[in-house]
Amino acid sequence: MSVFVFPPGPRVHILGTGHHLPDPVRDNAAVIAAGCDTTADDIVKKTGIVSRHIAPDDVATSDLAIAAAKACLDDAGLSAAGIDRLIVSTTSPDQPVPSTASFVHAGLGLDLECPAHDVAAACAGSLYALDTAARHVLTAGEVVLVVGADIRSRVLDVTDVGTAPLFADGAGALLLGPGPDAGGLLATAAFLDSRGRDKIGIVGGGSRRPLTAERLAAGEQHLRMVDGLDVYMSATEGMADAAARILDGAGVDKAAVSLVVPHQANGRILRRVAALAGLDDDKVFSCIETVGNTSSGSVLIALDRARRAGRVQAGDVVLLLAAGAGYACAAALWRVGDAP
Repeated sequence: MSVFVFPPGPRVHILGTGHHLPDPVRDNAAVIAAGCDTTADDIVKKTGIVSRHIAPDDVATSDLAIAAAKACLDDAGLSAAGIDRLIVSTTSPDQPVPSTASFVHAGLGLDLECPAHDVAAACAGSLYALDTAARHVLTAGEVVLVVGADIRSRVLDVTDVGTAPLFADGAGALLLGPGPDAGGLLATAAFLDSRGRDKIGIVGGGSRRPLTAERLAAGEQHLRMVDGLDVYMSATEGMADAAARILDGAGVDKAAVSLVVPHQANGRILRRVAALAGLDDDKVFSCIETVGNTSSGSVLIALDRARRAGRVQAGDVVLLLAAGAGYACAAALWRVGDAP
């Protein structure tokens, strides 16, 4: 794992957060009615999810990203003119080329001189993007907008009990910029265990397996989890390990952590991560019951909801954790300044 501890001096601060969840809301009864052979009680027992948000057919990933970004800028009290760089994390781009970031760039009216690009690290992508953005702030003093957005509903097989009840649509955003020595990001971390690259994903549609009539008939365009137990173990152990390593690298005792904001993978994973990492359950923020697993948007949506619920206060130490397909894993440690 690569753990980067930020040096003393001017810090990288989170200047604002925002999120957007589309309508309509799809409850468990609607998931079952669509053809998933399960029960509402079983979905809640296995995932902790009661409902999730699904984007209408005429809404693209960039639309969700733009809405979340605007909410973030409003929270920070800044206009689009103040953005030096844009990084968008997604695994459901508007189209293969160009980047989804280019559509978000246009939608926000960003300046020609503002570079923008996508990052793809599945459910860990937003923290991979945060890690990249923080280094631009640290080395160049830039103000960087990070957006995580996905429309996972478009790639689901509605009959697949392993994925259909779990994944949902949404976007989250945060704004990073330079600030005073007090508060700010303390460390970031990221790693990838590529042995898990075949356990969950979409095999069709890329250069290796271009979609044909036969592959479409075989459902290769859908998200598949081929080894649910291995995915579960990787996510729980990966996030717990990331927590231990980033805290050790930053020299922060786990007892000093005020709040843990993990990827909202499923309810069982959240509880297991807390147990493995030795963190109190009441310090782990969860919104999965009504949001579901929004992939790239997950951590940033949860962080914004935690802030808006009053769970993030000046002086708090907040631990962000994420794990995703690949298997990718990432973490960030943030000491909240006076104006989170």
